[in-house]
Amino acid sequence: MELDAKEAALLRSILEAVSYEDLPNKLKNLVSEKEYADRVMSTCCDRQLVFNKVAKLAIKNELSYYQTMEKYCRERMRIYPYHLQVTIASPKFSLHFFRVQST
Repeated sequence: MELDAKEAALLRSILEAVSYEDLPNKLKNLVSEKEYADRVMSTCCDRQLVFNKVAKLAIKNELSYYQTMEKYCRERMRIYPYHLQVTIASPKFSLHFFRVQST
């Protein structure tokens, strides 16, 4: 299997929400557990996915996930994920965002 095919298999595993423990050995040899979690997070942020079982592979807290995504988009000068604004602007998140950014 060449590198591109392994990368494609790794991306497919991420999008199918396969945990690191359940990865085939050939993919485990390609990345460490931390690197896999980083790739999961960057894939979720690149695709601006809603917090779901894919994102839970990398980060367990929904609030932290959306804060990380907001930071990721800001650093890369990407458009704000407007399709997520209902979730991000909900009362359980918005008060915490204002507290964090004002300090």
